[in-house]
Amino acid sequence: MAAENDTMVVITTRATFYLNAGEAKTYIIPSDEHLSISSTKPILVTQISQSQRSVSEVGDPTMIILPAVEQWANAYTFSTAGSTGEDPSNFDTEDYMVMVCPADQVSGLLFDGQYIPELFSTWYTVTGTDYVGTSFLISRGSHTIQHVDPTVTFSVLVYGNADKESYGFAAGMRLARINAPCEVSPTQLGDGIDNDCDGRIDEEICEGDDNSETDTDGDGLVNEDCAVYISVTLPSTAVPESTPPTESPSTGGNIPGPPGIPGPPGSPGETGAPGIPGNDGFPGSPGLNGIDGKDGLDGKVGASGASGVTGATGATGSTGLMGSIGATGSNGIPGVEGEKGAKGAKGTPGVSIKGDVGSIGAPGNMGATGPSGLVGSTGSTGATGIQGATGNLAHLVLKETKA
Repeated sequence: MAAENDTMVVITTRATFYLNAGEAKTYIIPSDEHLSISSTKPILVTQISQSQRSVSEVGDPTMIILPAVEQWANAYTFSTAGSTGEDPSNFDTEDYMVMVCPADQVSGLLFDGQYIPELFSTWYTVTGTDYVGTSFLISRGSHTIQHVDPTVTFSVLVYGNADKESYGFAAGMRLARINAPCEVSPTQLGDGIDNDCDGRIDEEICEGDDNSETDTDGDGLVNEDCAVYISVTLPSTAVPESTPPTESPSTGGNIPGPPGIPGPPGSPGETGAPGIPGNDGFPGSPGLNGIDGKDGLDGKVGASGASGVTGATGATGSTGLMGSIGATGSNGIPGVEGEKGAKGAKGTPGVSIKGDVGSIGAPGNMGATGPSGLVGSTGSTGATGIQGATGNLAHLVLKETKA
């Protein structure tokens, strides 16, 4: 599952794909396939075991969160789930440990004080990486696994199966802020912080009164990101000079059958002398545990049962009758009339604008000539007046009056 958009995910032996925030993708991966998962942005990876699928295969679905390589630790102490309730058979599990480690660091692993190569030597290469992995049956109870070099980290998963029961968990992990911006900070022994911002955590061995002044990680700096150095009491058997991981025989990747009857328990080892207190007051290591008895021979895998006959397909049922149409519902009650709204405010008076005087219209057409009046009767001739004196010549002025 991706935390951010446009996250590219690369799985060895699978096609590369992209996820957006909150999107997830599921694959079914066989138990004999060993691969790595990487991404360009933060992702959450879980491993889910499938349910019990036959009478010869016990178990139940289990989900385990897989820690990122940056969160691997140098040492783990854990306990198997064991039985629950008064009847141990209710949860009588076979318990296993799965481990992934750098291929060149296998010889430095100690499981309950014993070198891993002496307990189990079949390691499988994780395709496309420098890591190898292995798994083996462990006894019920508490266990400790660590590497003699405090700067080497590895992964441990623990799981157990019973009849229709199972459990599983990561044996531990760091809780470093690997997705936050890094700031250079003063180192403290085993603080689980990338103090020098080189992408590694607690990668420097800082021991002795003068902190050794040694550039353990070869980066040109001294004691800038210190791991906790715990004195380890090594087994009497020396670490093999070269213990290269070995691939399993070419058997098609078959899973080993169930283990045989456990051998008798080894005699208890002598109690070790108390260790000399370290600079930080760590107690001395306890004495070695007794050597475990040898495992019995693996039982033979039972033959697979024959597949059952496929049942015939049932006939298609007839189509049901159409249901009748439901009655029309009654009308709802009319809603209450709303209150009368408040009277609106009086509008402002409009502005009166006097227009300009229009221009004088064009003269109208002359009206038609009226009919001529009747000719009056001729009046009687007046008496002849007295001739007046001769006057000056007068000018006659006519004035036209507009209609």
